[in-house]
Amino acid sequence: MNLSFAFWILREARGMSQRQLARRVPATRQQIGQWENGAMPTLATFERVCSALEVSPSTCLQIAEARCIPFSPGMKKPAQSVTASLPQKREVA
Repeated sequence: MNLSFAFWILREARGMSQRQLARRVPATRQQIGQWENGAMPTLATFERVCSALEVSPSTCLQIAEARCIPFSPGMKKPAQSVTASLPQKREVA
């Protein structure tokens, strides 16, 4: 299972930079980069990342396990194909 793919694709689908996600976790941008490149976070951190990405841990694990997303050639980014299946973003005050 590869959580790095799930973290990356979900972050992209949300239109977040690594810095924005880091602020929401909280973590450093470097830690986000490490997790997206294969480092394993702790269970507590994994749950915080899922919360910051507004997905359940089970959804994140399903994406990590599948290691694939629907993609059509007309899309600018593969992440756009998962956006429709994700819950709507909540506005942050």
